[in-house]
This record gives sequence, C-alpha cells and structure tokens, in this order.
Amino acid sequence: MQTILFLSLIMSLNTPILLYKSGDSPQYWTIINDTVMGGISKSFVSYAKEGYTKFEGKVSTAYNGGFSAMKLGFETINIEKTNTIVIHLKGDGKRYQFRVKEKSQDAHSFIHYFETNGKWQTIEIPMKDLKASFRGRMLNTILFSNSILEEVGVLIGNKTNETFELLIASIYLK
Repeated sequence: MQTILFLSLIMSLNTPILLYKSGDSPQYWTIINDTVMGGISKSFVSYAKEGYTKFEGKVSTAYNGGFSAMKLGFETINIEKTNTIVIHLKGDGKRYQFRVKEKSQDAHSFIHYFETNGKWQTIEIPMKDLKASFRGRMLNTILFSNSILEEVGVLIGNKTNETFELLIASIYLK
C-alpha cells in the first residue's frame, strides 16, 4: 500500500482543507449521484500520483435526474480568522457548484458557482458570497456564520446530459 498523502487540518494563515492521497482507493470523498432520487448519473473519484483528486463521470437528466456530487467530511475546524476559500483546480470548461456545511448533519449547504476554463486555475470564493441552498432551492433566511466548517463538496448539475472531469489539487482557507 502506498503512503497516503493527506494534509491534516491545522490552523494557520492558509488552512488546508484537503489536498489528495495517492495510489490508493478513495476513502475520504463520498459520491452522491441523482440515483438517490431515481436518476442514472454516474461519477467516480480517483487520486493521481501527480497530486490531485479527479472527479469524473456522466450526468443524465433521464428519470428526473441531473446531478453528480462528491463531499468530504472532517473534524470541526474553526474558520473565524479566514474569509476566503481557495481552490486550485483544472476543469473541463463547465460550471460547477462548490458546497460547504457548517455542521455535516445540516440539511442545507452553502453554495457558490464557479466556471472552469480547461486550464489550471485558482478559484477564490469569499465566504460572504456563500448562499444557503436545500435541494436546489435558495434559502434566504439562513446566513453563513463564518465560524466553523465540517464538510466541503463539489456538484455538477447544469440541467443537461454531459460528461465531466474536474481535477482538484488543493482546497484551503485564507
């Protein structure tokens, strides 16, 4: 078994949420496809020795489906001294949704959309721009507290049939 490369959750000016692990089967990310509601979308997570996580698959709108997602839960971290989420990634020119949860058991997530351009890019998401959402509906009554975090995720659901590939090299707070 190869060594797992995983950054611990430590507080600093640039707090890493995750990097990757290499050469092993996925254990940290959890896949959620629209199959939970009858759809047939499929997605996978793998880890490249070059140091990134690969999220790929095919979204299908058949049977009222249309999304694929992955999420990563972790011990509660205090984020009060941070104001931005930074993601270094390479996408396929498609639109994705970055998702966070203050408490992993919360029904709602806080979301922010981002566009990819087919090249390695650094996406910066101000915490103040995170908006509450539940099952695709915006919740204007819940505000992000910017105090704790227990989960991050990525979702693709552009209301179209499409294949996708997203490479994530790092996610951290600053």
